[in-house]
Amino acid sequence: MLIHVVTVKHMKVCKDQRIENGMTADVVTNMISNHVGTNSRYPVRRCVFRLYGVDLRRIGARGMVYLDVKKTG
Repeated sequence: MLIHVVTVKHMKVCKDQRIENGMTADVVTNMISNHVGTNSRYPVRRCVFRLYGVDLRRIGARGMVYLDVKKTG
């Protein structure tokens, strides 16, 4: 099992939801690839929504512009 640490780079406010730089989420996965840079972004969205109550797809912050991913473990 790999752990990807996803960190928000830039603040964004959209549709009554807000993300701020420094917000982090640990995404546990079996895949080696980066979930933000590929099409399988659902685990990242689910983890951030569970921790902070923010839907990344709704505010348009799913890409590498807003999120930084580091592989640990």
